[in-house]
Amino acid sequence: SPGPGPTSSRDKAGGISPAALFLTSKRLVAAVGHMTLHPLKIMISYWQVVAQMGNVLHFQFPEALDALIRRMKWLVTGIQGMVATECIPGFHGYYRSWILEVVVVPVLLLGAVLLYYLSRRATVGPAAALETARNEAFFIIFICYPSITNKVFAVINCRKLVESSSVLASDYSTVCGDDMHQLFVVIAYAMMCAFSVGVPALLMIAMVKTRASERVLFSSPEWNTIIQRMAAMLEEDDVDSVRSAVIDINQGKIYGNLISAYKPGSFLWEGIDMIRKLAIIGMLSLVSPGSTFQICVGILTGFLFFAGHVAIRPYRHWEDNVFKATTELHLFFMMVLVIALKTDLASENAFSADFYDRTVFVLWMILVPGAFICCVWSKLRSVVEDDIAEHHTKP
Repeated sequence: SPGPGPTSSRDKAGGISPAALFLTSKRLVAAVGHMTLHPLKIMISYWQVVAQMGNVLHFQFPEALDALIRRMKWLVTGIQGMVATECIPGFHGYYRSWILEVVVVPVLLLGAVLLYYLSRRATVGPAAALETARNEAFFIIFICYPSITNKVFAVINCRKLVESSSVLASDYSTVCGDDMHQLFVVIAYAMMCAFSVGVPALLMIAMVKTRASERVLFSSPEWNTIIQRMAAMLEEDDVDSVRSAVIDINQGKIYGNLISAYKPGSFLWEGIDMIRKLAIIGMLSLVSPGSTFQICVGILTGFLFFAGHVAIRPYRHWEDNVFKATTELHLFFMMVLVIALKTDLASENAFSADFYDRTVFVLWMILVPGAFICCVWSKLRSVVEDDIAEHHTKP
């Protein structure tokens, strides 16, 4: 190690030299991206549900919340929210724009990933190109899954206006029951099975099979010896937990960010979260739309997933677990707001619609952006403290 002087990693007072601080700052730049990635995913998952909640519950949120949702809806909106699909040749009208958003755009995005994979095979090798392509494909599915699921269920969600006719709840200009609608109902049911239910189900089945084969591989006599040595080096008595960590690392090469955020043994949680979105923004839309019963089912569904999260705490970092819990808690408050505003508030002098609106908005500031900042700050502070401690302990 360098001796005392201007290049020493520690000065006479025991502090860190500018050179050491520069190296630390480079590591911190990488740490910022890594520590922010999973909280951002949690934030996007929250908005994916909130952005669809008004359509699912047939409810118009009060002024403050409605303005907030409209401003942030660009994060998760479908192409129809960003592009005037009626101006695209061949895609005007509800059903054609539906095909564009549900089929054409996802196929084009996944096709671009395939082309990028083929172009990189010769330069970085098939294995590295396939790993990158899988991560990109999983990211596209993560972004597209809620909006596609909501649109698929919207085709069979009709509202009766008069005794003899009904229209789509999401588009009153589209009549239910005619030949075109019946055709798209069949397509929608096929999409439910193949995509809305099929994607999380197949993903979880593939993960379980991969986990089983990896456990067989890392239970061989050779790997048992290696893992026991690793446990001894880490001063860990539970050898099986070390084996699970090794399996997670190897499984991460296949599923990337889908399992990297979760602790060993919780690798199925990404699929469970997709099922949560399916239940809240898909299946819930078919339960007596616009009724109090629908909201009660939504509150119960959200509570069950919230309780499961609190019980299991699937994320590696406790900060991510807390942030996920706060976003789920705010979704619960939004459901309570809906059921409160569906009642008659005329006899409540102090608790008007504005009171509920402002209260839930303030709770949003605390539980979502406030909790996000605290989550990232706490994780980064731990990295900084560990890095500084490492410098001080170097000989």
